Amino acid sequence: GVINPSFAGLAVTYALNLNSLQSTLIWTLCDLENKMISVERMLQYTNIPSEPPLMIESTRPDKSWPCRGEITICNLQVRYGPHLPMVLHGLTCTFPGGLKTGIVGRTGCGK
Repeated sequence: GVINPSFAGLAVTYALNLNSLQSTLIWTLCDLENKMISVERMLQYTNIPSEPPLMIESTRPDKSWPCRGEITICNLQVRYGPHLPMVLHGLTCTFPGGLKTGIVGRTGCGK
């Protein structure tokens, strides 16, 4: 069939605008999804229970316990099994009382 050139020009103009509109729509939807994920994460973080306080009065030991202490490790040697080689050789350290201590390392490193 024959198409009027003015209609063909109008169709091409609309088609070019639709391409731009489609890319803008996809960009906006992706941005909206990212923002919704951020809100979802915030809601998850608000529902995480907080850590208990350092001192819980109901479980506190009686007055006969020492008020301060420390842990001292001297020349610690450790292996994972009786037939395996040592993984710690002569570790010596002191952990002062009243502080929290964390042991960090990569997954699978033997913490």
